Amino acid sequence: MKTENTNEKTILLTDPKRIHLSCDIATEIVENRIGAHLTWQTSEDGSECFTDEAQDLFNEIYDIVQNALEQHANQ
Repeated sequence: MKTENTNEKTILLTDPKRIHLSCDIATEIVENRIGAHLTWQTSEDGSECFTDEAQDLFNEIYDIVQNALEQHANQ
């Protein structure tokens, strides 16, 4: 876990926060890229989940975001 000093404050991005941020960013990009109406589907149990296409795209983007955040944390 790394900290980054800025002029205003110290930013601490813990693993759970980084994971949550990565998920949020990836989800927003997926919805923007293929449209929210093609991103989500209702499963048999009534829960909302990604379509297969959206899940594949999410996985790809999530990895990119995680790698970028990790690179910045290690600088």
